[in-house]
Amino acid sequence: MKNILSVSFGSSTRDKKVELEIGGEQFVIERKGTDGNKARARVTYMKYDGIIDAFGIGGTDLYFCIENRLYKLKDTARLIENVRRSVIVDGVGIKITREAEMPEFLEKQGIKIKGKKAFVPCAVDRYPLAKSLSKVADCTFGDLMTTLGIPIAVKDLRVIKGLAYTLLPFITKLPIEYFYPLGEKQEKNTPKYERYFKDAEIIASDFHFIRRYAPKDLEGKLIITNTTTEKDIQFLKERGVSIVATSTPVIDGRTFGTNVLEAVVCSLLGRKRGEETKNYAEYKKILDYPELQPCIRRLD
Repeated sequence: MKNILSVSFGSSTRDKKVELEIGGEQFVIERKGTDGNKARARVTYMKYDGIIDAFGIGGTDLYFCIENRLYKLKDTARLIENVRRSVIVDGVGIKITREAEMPEFLEKQGIKIKGKKAFVPCAVDRYPLAKSLSKVADCTFGDLMTTLGIPIAVKDLRVIKGLAYTLLPFITKLPIEYFYPLGEKQEKNTPKYERYFKDAEIIASDFHFIRRYAPKDLEGKLIITNTTTEKDIQFLKERGVSIVATSTPVIDGRTFGTNVLEAVVCSLLGRKRGEETKNYAEYKKILDYPELQPCIRRLD
């Protein structure tokens, strides 16, 4: 039996525990929200270190990946600095592998991506996906708006990359809440940047950014995201979304985050503490398992 625990900075109302078989192994997968409480998160990591096989860091990131560079968030790193025995991952390996392949995967499933207009609220958070999407779709990136409050949309991913190279060494030293909603703030919806949501046929982002800024009307949109509960799917359905594609599979009515999927993959690969960023190419043989395929849900 393998045990996976996702410790999330998000709301505890989204907690879930499931048991299932993956690749012939029995798993218990659990998500525990800490409602944005860093002290509670730190205590939870310490309590279960060495007891569970792998942790997932939910509701925030440990790394941003821009091309082949990993930028570590200092605030997150401090919270897990005493984890010594259990593997601990934030999902960046899944973003680099699985999420980067999502446009190609959807095209193979008969869902047209090429030539469509896409809005990516935060490309830095999902850079591998944004990069692959920008190669086939007409993309608009909202990073300056959604993370820095600067009302400027960007059309060229090279601009985002340049800004990331310049700013991330400084931004990653700031508290998590400076640029990422924690706790109950992740549950709020305040429609904003409606022009960009409206003009796009595809919305691709971490679900927190979609729920936070989505307008009432998302009629006919394709959403490429992750970490959705039944309540989230209802949220999108009420707004007229046509298709929701998640990079992680549906498990007992919900899709867990990339951090959970990466924890599962590392567990099946037999990774040890300290080997978390070693050879992401090895993930492919595990991600090919039928239980771990992306999910496409048609809501119309």
